[in-house]
Amino acid sequence: SKARRLLESWLRMSCNSKDELAEIQKLFSAAVFRQPGCKTLDSAFEDIAMNLIKPCATQSSSERLGVYREQYWYRAYDSLADDFPSLVKVLGAEVFENFVSAYLDRFKSSSYTLRDLGQQLPQFCLDYPAFSTEQKELIFQIASFEWAEIVAFDSAVVDDFDASTLSTVDGTRLHLSLKPNLTLLSLSWAIDEFVQKTLCVEKCAETARLNRNVEHSPICYPRRETNFVVVYRHEQSVFY
Repeated sequence: SKARRLLESWLRMSCNSKDELAEIQKLFSAAVFRQPGCKTLDSAFEDIAMNLIKPCATQSSSERLGVYREQYWYRAYDSLADDFPSLVKVLGAEVFENFVSAYLDRFKSSSYTLRDLGQQLPQFCLDYPAFSTEQKELIFQIASFEWAEIVAFDSAVVDDFDASTLSTVDGTRLHLSLKPNLTLLSLSWAIDEFVQKTLCVEKCAETARLNRNVEHSPICYPRRETNFVVVYRHEQSVFY
């Protein structure tokens, strides 16, 4: 198989070993990105596992590789649930899990940081076939708001605009733009109010669960209201 040939060649430390190692890493990633769903692993996954992973006394090659695969999916799901808590609130845990599975199946992780994992999620809300037209717009707006919070929190620091410098600038070459941590949103629901309430409710619910093992709060929806929101960072805090 391709996996076996690459591994044997790399172990011989040929002149192209770095390229072959990169290919092995791609094969490993391809295996990890395959969604776990049934105990019977597909043949491609098993082929990669048998040729790249040694079995141990208690686990086969497929089972050992399966540990990495399952942990990737669990961690990716938890990360997106943490980044989009209001989306979880509106969809419910089961629908959100199915939604995230479909999203990750299309948009594989390609960044070193989980911060970037949800970058395409707002647009995916409009493409997800299980949602009605109105649901898509609501989910899109909630996801856009929560992604704007992420952008505001950790975008690059840019110096404040100094109006006194305008007299020294050629007006024909002047280009003004918003800071990268600032996002303008046009909304059809009171998403900002809903996000704030969700945060407060979840904090109280988490405390209750820790003390009495109370179930998650029920699904709810924001109220209809046309508004325009600015999400931005000021002195290391996010405001809107």
